[in-house]
Amino acid sequence: MWRPSLSGAIVVYGVVVTALPLMYAVLNGIGIGAAGGWAVPLSLGITLMLASLALFKEHTTIEFPRNILVLAGLPLFLSACVSIMGRQSFSTMMFGVSLELGTLGSLAIFAISILFGASLSSRQALRMLDIFMISVVIGGAVTLWHVFTSGWGDDAQMRTVSLIILGALIVSAICTDTAVGRARFMYGVSTVFLGALSVLSFDASGGIIAAIILLLVFGFALSFGRSRYVSWVTALVACAIGVSLLAGMEGKYVPASPDVRPALPVTASIIGAQYFQDARSALLGSGPNTFNRAWERHRIAELNTSQYWEFTPQGGYSTAMTLAVTLGAFGFISFLYLGIALAVFMTSRIADTRGADDVETWLRALPAAVLAFFAMGVAFTDAIEMPLFLAGGMAIGMVARTLERDGNVVSFDFSFGGSRIAASAIAVVLLIVAVWLLQISLRPVFAERFHAQAVALDSTEDPRASRLFERASRIWGVSPYAFDAARAFEASASSAGAKGDTYGLRVSTEKALSYAGRAIDLDPGNYQVWLYRGSLLTALISSEYPNAAVDAYADLQRAKMLAPMRPDILYQEAVLHVISGRKVDARIALEKALELKPDYAEALSLLESLSE
Repeated sequence: MWRPSLSGAIVVYGVVVTALPLMYAVLNGIGIGAAGGWAVPLSLGITLMLASLALFKEHTTIEFPRNILVLAGLPLFLSACVSIMGRQSFSTMMFGVSLELGTLGSLAIFAISILFGASLSSRQALRMLDIFMISVVIGGAVTLWHVFTSGWGDDAQMRTVSLIILGALIVSAICTDTAVGRARFMYGVSTVFLGALSVLSFDASGGIIAAIILLLVFGFALSFGRSRYVSWVTALVACAIGVSLLAGMEGKYVPASPDVRPALPVTASIIGAQYFQDARSALLGSGPNTFNRAWERHRIAELNTSQYWEFTPQGGYSTAMTLAVTLGAFGFISFLYLGIALAVFMTSRIADTRGADDVETWLRALPAAVLAFFAMGVAFTDAIEMPLFLAGGMAIGMVARTLERDGNVVSFDFSFGGSRIAASAIAVVLLIVAVWLLQISLRPVFAERFHAQAVALDSTEDPRASRLFERASRIWGVSPYAFDAARAFEASASSAGAKGDTYGLRVSTEKALSYAGRAIDLDPGNYQVWLYRGSLLTALISSEYPNAAVDAYADLQRAKMLAPMRPDILYQEAVLHVISGRKVDARIALEKALELKPDYAEALSLLESLSE
């Protein structure tokens, strides 16, 4: 019979946070990273509920290895906590703005994943593995079905291959003789999937190479069937799939196109500009989930001449370079420390190897170390999807557990000397936090459902769109949802005006302005919401809306302060001056816009009309 325990609760966390995002993402056609925002609070809530039950049942101990790697993710978590002061709401930083995980939440999950990997026994890991393999099979089948019906994309490829890495390396990282069959199965799934990929998508360079290597190494592992060989093979597979990922992106790493991720050189220039701004920004960064703000404030003018000049990144790019922006030097050094600590620990254990048993031990840890280093290496150039980020943390914990000699573990006892009252009080607190986390996880899911329905409509002028966007914003009050609701009501106002519906025009306009103001209140550092409301008020000047010109000018000035290198803000300012009859000011604004973007067609056309 199952006994509730703290270690069992951690295993349940690993199962839920690993399997659910995969299942939800592939069945709904969204990115796995975007599923983390609801899966993480859900898994944490379930885990805390089980932990609370364990404390009530007086099962209060949990074991971890004594080595330092167990706490290797703590500096990153602390650096995120320090940098949050006065930046954003806690729920936004922890759980992101939609279904996407926030920066602080990502680091919290990374630290927890290290502890999770370190606490796993072989038996517990195998139970978790069974559930994960089922999710990989279902996810792979659904993904291949999407390939047949709608083609293949870079994001889907990155997502699915990273999951194959996760499954195969978790198998080998905890591999014993009893797990060889599971390892064979995982290699078989990987080989079938990448083999199908090589047939269906010839332009995915690297996929064919990875498939061939997987076929060879799977045959090798199947023939010998010993855990040490599987460990060697897994290390080779990790390197092969890593190469295939880099090659498969077809040169989009460096130089990277901003439509995929912030370009590495551009991000580096932003880091330099921010670090020279003030000491706080250099040490503590701009705060979690604020990379888009730093990008707009410091981005280089040369980007305006590219086809990606209108690109604005989302707030939560989980890369080492954006850690240097959002968490400052403190966070970036913490990330480097994590990699150095892992390398030093592995090196010291290999140097101390004395016999065959020791060799067998560190060979089993090798795949996990390869995965951890691969995740860290990818972090410098690519936005890490949650499964790879999670797997990297778990791998570090598994290395710590595998290489700790002679059962050198430490037990933490939460009974406080056998005090039933203290344990019950902690259990009640955990239960309250669990309920709060569970409702947090459900709200964005319901909101995203209505938001997706609105996006799927043929036109934003459809009256259903504004209602659906409004419901999404009410359920999960984040700036992007409020912004979309404002634009939907603006479209409704235009439709009502075309039909001569004065009442509908007035109501929809007021709601558009109301939701635009709400979007600003929720994210005042985002230039886009200020520019939008300024543009909306500019359009209302001809309708003699009260204080429209003054408020529009104030909003545009705020947007220009947040994004000084954006020519579209200057263009909108010129439009405001033209409507207000200030042609000289309009000409000055247009000339500045053309200095930033000489090929700006709209600005050239307006400037030409002013010269007539």
